Amino acid sequence: MFTRKHLGYYEVNGNIYRNKTMALQACRDGQDPHWNFNEDVFDKFDWTVEPTEDLYEIYKQRAIQLREKYDYLVLYFSGGVDSTTVLRTFVDNNIRLDAVIAYGRHIHDEAGRRSNPEIANAAIPYIQQLERQLNIKVPFHLVDDMPLFKNYRDESWVYSTNGGTLSPETYIYNFHTQVPEIQEILMKGRTALIRGVDKPRLRYDNASNRWMMQFLDKQTGGFHTSGLSDYNNTWYEVEYFFWARDMPKLLAKQAHIIKNYFEKKNDIALRNQLFADAVEGFRHTEYYKWTDPLVYSKYIPYQLPGQSRTYFSLLKSTMINAMDKDQIFLHTGEKENIDVWKSGIRFVHDSINHRFMDGKNSEGYVTLDSFIENGFTGSWSKPYYLSKS
Repeated sequence: MFTRKHLGYYEVNGNIYRNKTMALQACRDGQDPHWNFNEDVFDKFDWTVEPTEDLYEIYKQRAIQLREKYDYLVLYFSGGVDSTTVLRTFVDNNIRLDAVIAYGRHIHDEAGRRSNPEIANAAIPYIQQLERQLNIKVPFHLVDDMPLFKNYRDESWVYSTNGGTLSPETYIYNFHTQVPEIQEILMKGRTALIRGVDKPRLRYDNASNRWMMQFLDKQTGGFHTSGLSDYNNTWYEVEYFFWARDMPKLLAKQAHIIKNYFEKKNDIALRNQLFADAVEGFRHTEYYKWTDPLVYSKYIPYQLPGQSRTYFSLLKSTMINAMDKDQIFLHTGEKENIDVWKSGIRFVHDSINHRFMDGKNSEGYVTLDSFIENGFTGSWSKPYYLSKS
């Protein structure tokens, strides 16, 4: 039995895995893993009823809920619209955050590369602007991840990640409890590490002519541990702000706002483009251009649904297993650590059936380079319909 089931886990033949690689290795004879995301709670919730409360009031309720549940709250802040909305929910409602952390490699290498342009161009300026405008002091910390990459020691690191990526960052997140700025807080009392995961993913079921919401493991980014002993510690917790089992009405409100907008718009071609029941060909940027202004409009002014973003945003990485923020490590890290990462990627590529990978060629084979670029095929949760049949 393990803790933190609220972050999702995989089921294969009655066995439970929190690590996707292990789950895929256990699949036989055409089986697919089932990604269970809080079904014990969400199955009992009536998703067909739109909550009557204002969306931003529900965001406030979620922040208060976390504040009352934990001694200390740490927000991971990238400068993206998800974590910005979380930050502003706390700040605007005068609800205390004990730390706001942006992590990665925040200096340039000799070639001028940096790992986190979103943090340099969005997070840091936004914090500075917020402090000036509201005359407040945000407990903001830049955490340098580079020393943590030394923890790449052997191929077994692949069993200490989760979700749909084997990106270097997803492994070293296991060691964030060693970072002084975080460890200092963890030693004081029960702490929540908050992540802005994520917008609801709506799909349209053409067979039943109904809208549905599903959870996709790739959307979590894999940023929670899965195989290390400290996963069972109870002195800290990982909390998804939006994907909250403790407050499913938040997701329901977001989902109904999106559904209502597109039902009123009544553009079938656009609906099929953005919400097709098929998984293939999904375009993240286009989807978020339409949905972000619907659920975050208070914090992204001047952008209407479908318009280009009016704020800096890092595009979704072109590589799943080596994201943009990982490039500093891959270019300037210690060779022995980089080799261990590559060895682990090769081990997974060679030990997993390629039907579980994106980027297949006409014969169904995925090259190692293609696997690094495209990663695993995403695993969906069960669907939750937003209207009666």
